Amino acid sequence: MIVINKIVSSYFLVKAKTALSNRDNLLALELVKKAEQYDESYDVYIYKGLSEFLLKEFDNSVVSLQYGIQLIKSNQKLTFDEKKYLEYYTLDILLENLNIIKKYENIEKYESYFRNLKFDKKKVRKRILKWFPL
Repeated sequence: MIVINKIVSSYFLVKAKTALSNRDNLLALELVKKAEQYDESYDVYIYKGLSEFLLKEFDNSVVSLQYGIQLIKSNQKLTFDEKKYLEYYTLDILLENLNIIKKYENIEKYESYFRNLKFDKKKVRKRILKWFPL
């Protein structure tokens, strides 16, 4: 059942990525929410946060991205460099959100962490680089 859920979730994420490429942000969010019903993985929450950000749902985006970062940190399948790369990608969007909504209570902590993130891009799988380009 877990494999089937992951496949269905991936299907919706591919559709959501296409919708984002076509600047159909509302459709992308709807598709990501469908993916979320089948799999609660970091990629779902990164795309959910990005879609919400593009729809100017900044508070929701912050929550989704923060949860995505938690999932990245706890993921056993990602290497050290992949985790740092994905955190960097996600924090970039999160910091934009926090600057827009003027929530500065956490921004210095995030900015400091963001500036100090180090990773070797050569050690990051191509699938991750393709889905989350910097």
